[in-house]
Amino acid sequence: MTKNQGLLLGIALTLLFTGIALATSTTISATSDVIIYAFDQKPAGSDDGNE
Repeated sequence: MTKNQGLLLGIALTLLFTGIALATSTTISATSDVIIYAFDQKPAGSDDGNE
């Protein structure tokens, strides 16, 4: 690997990890009032067979 390739790889990895860190910190700090804890995969109703 040449010096330029190593430098580019280092910059790319730095940007990647910085992006992951920013995305993770934003996601963790976001709050939501809706929590889905269960759902019915085949509910009874007039749309039987069309779920």
